Amino acid sequence: MCRKSGSKRHGVNYGRCCWPIVFPWRKLPHSLGQMLIYHPAQDAYHCVFRMTAIVERIALLEFDKARLIDFYLVFPASLQSIRFTRGLSKFRRYAKDRSNIYRDPSNPLEAFRALRPMQEAAVRCLASAGIIDSALLGKGLISRRAATSVWPKLAASIAAFTEDLGPLSEAIIGLGELQLAELKERSGLMEHRYGHL
Repeated sequence: MCRKSGSKRHGVNYGRCCWPIVFPWRKLPHSLGQMLIYHPAQDAYHCVFRMTAIVERIALLEFDKARLIDFYLVFPASLQSIRFTRGLSKFRRYAKDRSNIYRDPSNPLEAFRALRPMQEAAVRCLASAGIIDSALLGKGLISRRAATSVWPKLAASIAAFTEDLGPLSEAIIGLGELQLAELKERSGLMEHRYGHL
C-alpha cells in the first residue's frame, strides 16, 4: 500500500508514495566508523523516481528487467561487471570512471537482492498513482499508461538525472532491448535458467 506523504526528492512532491523502507545494507565497502552517508539505494522515494524514469523511456517491460535496470541506475559502476553486447561494450570505460568506494556495493548480488522490497513498493506506488497499468503489474509486467504523463517538474528532474549519468544512461536503457533471460545471464545477478530466484 501507499500512503500520503509530503516528502520531496529532486524538488518534487510525490504526494502518495511508498511506506518508508530501510535498506538492509549488510556490508559497507570501507571502515567508516560512526560516519553516516546518504545513498539513493536506501531512499524509497528515490526508488520511485528511478522507476518512473525507467517507464518514461521503456513503455513495456518485465518487472525483473526493471529491477535489473534500476540496480544499474543506482550503482552505475557495477556495469563494469556485466557482459556487454558488442554494441554496448564501449561503455565499460565510463562505468569504471564512476567507481567510488563509498557508493559501490561490496557485494553486488547481496545489494541487488536487498533492493527488491523497495522496488516492489515503488511499482505498487506507480500503479496506485495511475502511472502504470495495475492489471499488467499483477502479471509481472510494467506498462506505462498511454494517457498518463508525469508532472513537468518531475520530467525535468528525470532529464537532469539521466544527463548526470552521461553516456551510461544510453547503456543502461539499452539493456532494456535485451531479452530478459539474456539480461539475467549477462548481469549474473539473477538465475536465468530456472526463472525467479
